[in-house]
Amino acid sequence: MDKEEQAEKNKDFDILVTLTHSRTIRDAPLIEEAARTFFPHKLKLNVLWEVIQAADVPNLVKNHPPSSDSLQEVNVFHRFKYDKLTWLSILRSKICDYGTDEFSVKIPYDIYRMTTVHLPNDGYIYDKNFQDNTTGSLTKGIESEEFVNNVMRIVQQTNLFPQKPSIGIKYKYSEGRMQMYFYDLLTKVIFCISFEYGTPEGDFELKTIEDWKDSVSWE
Repeated sequence: MDKEEQAEKNKDFDILVTLTHSRTIRDAPLIEEAARTFFPHKLKLNVLWEVIQAADVPNLVKNHPPSSDSLQEVNVFHRFKYDKLTWLSILRSKICDYGTDEFSVKIPYDIYRMTTVHLPNDGYIYDKNFQDNTTGSLTKGIESEEFVNNVMRIVQQTNLFPQKPSIGIKYKYSEGRMQMYFYDLLTKVIFCISFEYGTPEGDFELKTIEDWKDSVSWE
């Protein structure tokens, strides 16, 4: 490899490091291309599965169950370790009027007990091959089906559902986000795992819980 080729690769690396730590994806194809060269493992859904396990989602939910009081909202800030860094997950639970028919998620409008756990992507690079352009959900395949089955098993450990819930997924390649909705229309319960961009604690832009609270995007 000559000096010009190496310089070009170094430029791609710098761009990847800069953009994967921002909360707005400005050039998803460029990030994906650079990741395939330098960090191919970060394109694997297993990265998100590792984040779920590190955050101990079942116990987080079981220790902070939804309130039965429609006027009380539960907000919990939970630090966890992953990849030698400290991250923050946020649990938000409330009784609310909710419904959606966006992408593959079809939930009729009604009053639900809704719990959302916001988790950082932690450098996961969104892959256009995982987005079904027709439904906006995950494409079907061995890797995606294994990921969904693993997450479903974790969700059933939260004790939110008496039986296996329905599932709908929004995989937003261009936005660098994914929401997984688990729901039971009979018991009127919704559980959402929302993967979005975050920043680890330490020598990074956001340092306090209030900074995190102000930066998170509630849906």
